[in-house]
Amino acid sequence: MQVYPDKLEAQLKRQLAAAYLIAGDESLLQRDAVDAIRASAAKAGFTTIETTIQDAGFDWQAWLSSCSEMSLFGEQRLLELRLSTAAIGVEGSKAICEYLSNPAPDSILLVTAPRISGE
Repeated sequence: MQVYPDKLEAQLKRQLAAAYLIAGDESLLQRDAVDAIRASAAKAGFTTIETTIQDAGFDWQAWLSSCSEMSLFGEQRLLELRLSTAAIGVEGSKAICEYLSNPAPDSILLVTAPRISGE
């Protein structure tokens, strides 16, 4: 489901999704959306934020394994994945799709990316 920035707050008040993708060139809008999701997640008890930055040579399988691990103290987690490019390749696409097919029940995935082109 696509949610525009002006509707995000209302959507977050209704329900937190298992995953979010925030993409675009407007860094202020992106930061505001991330802050709103973090605040709503914290209010819902997601106390741990685990941030991963994707770069050249990124190990997608290691990322997928870390997302599947249970939290040490049973804490709910916000898993932030910061993409350096929207073109993550086949391996990256497969890893994210695999996670989304069976998301961890105690986690929310928050992916941030530069603008996604229609190519």
